[in-house]
Amino acid sequence: MRHFLLTFCCAAAVLWVGCSDNTNSVGNKLIKASEKFVIADTSFQPTRDTVFNVSYPNGYGVFTVIGKTNDVESQAWLRFVTSALPDSLASCTIDTVQLHLTVSNTFNAPAPYSEFQIREALSGWTEAGATRDSLPMMQIGSTVLGRISDTLAINRQIVAAMDSTSIRRWIKAVKDTLAPPMYGFVIMAKPGTTPGAFGYYSSTATLNYPTLVIHYYGKNGVRDSVVVSTSEDTFIASAKATTNPELEVRAGVTTWSKLFFTVSSLSRAAIINNATLQLTQKSASTRLGTGTPDSLYAFLSKSGGTASTIDSTYRLLGRRKDNTSAIDPVYVFTVTPYIQYLISAGTPYDGIVLQAAFNNASVDHMVFYSTKDPDPAKRPVLLVTTSIK
Repeated sequence: MRHFLLTFCCAAAVLWVGCSDNTNSVGNKLIKASEKFVIADTSFQPTRDTVFNVSYPNGYGVFTVIGKTNDVESQAWLRFVTSALPDSLASCTIDTVQLHLTVSNTFNAPAPYSEFQIREALSGWTEAGATRDSLPMMQIGSTVLGRISDTLAINRQIVAAMDSTSIRRWIKAVKDTLAPPMYGFVIMAKPGTTPGAFGYYSSTATLNYPTLVIHYYGKNGVRDSVVVSTSEDTFIASAKATTNPELEVRAGVTTWSKLFFTVSSLSRAAIINNATLQLTQKSASTRLGTGTPDSLYAFLSKSGGTASTIDSTYRLLGRRKDNTSAIDPVYVFTVTPYIQYLISAGTPYDGIVLQAAFNNASVDHMVFYSTKDPDPAKRPVLLVTTSIK
């Protein structure tokens, strides 16, 4: 007992002496007033917004869209690899020709089936250059070379019989340089109908891409076949002009929206802890397909250029907010790097451009309430949390 008491007293004495030698040691470890951070939440309304169309090619998209709805029409243009054609095919008897497509997404597709037509492309085109603006100069033949009448279900394989005469002309054009050229084929909605629209896996897809199956009889009378894949395909979509005062984002047609923000009130020394852009969708005017993502992208817009001049360094995805209402849901973008970039570098940017996530692979139409909406709660808002010394 004496030994324990003696040890305790010695330890207490050492502790007392140590503290008495440096009475400020604990206080010195606290954060100095000059090093404290002030955290603030600030909300910004856009100073204005605008909606505009961009002449943008839809080639190289993973899906190619065909059809017609109440407000958009789309034609698919495709051509096939010629190197796969055997030389002997020019002198063979072609039995049947089938076009194989696999459905990737649908847009207002009615039951039980939809009808589309396959025609000849009479004008030269490329998937990198064909846009909505070039459509008036692109000619399409009047003869129907094949028909698609099928139920449009995702991952359903569509098989359409095609006229063998057109394929013989195409083979001749490939093998004979003096023969009239062929520029491929066009798939479109049957004139006078609104069959809905569907996307198919395009030539850029690794699986389920389009093929042309040619069955023929060789000189020996034996039936054979050759499978030809697409070398290029694209789609050209056009939409009815709208007087919608709201923000619009259209895929395929390439309608983008731009929000202008002024965040100059934020200090360049501030650290952006979090920044979110919130948009409220006008669900009564929105048309989304089945099989396409319910989301969109935001890009920084460069000032001094055209409305569509964007910086693709940052591409931020906006999604429907969890637990949001099914009617007029809220979409949220985390734009923290945007705002930090803007205030730290003082870069010449004047806003944020919105475009569809599947900009060249669908015809989705998303509408959001604008800066001018009479209900302030539905207007776009930028919420920023900062910390500064």
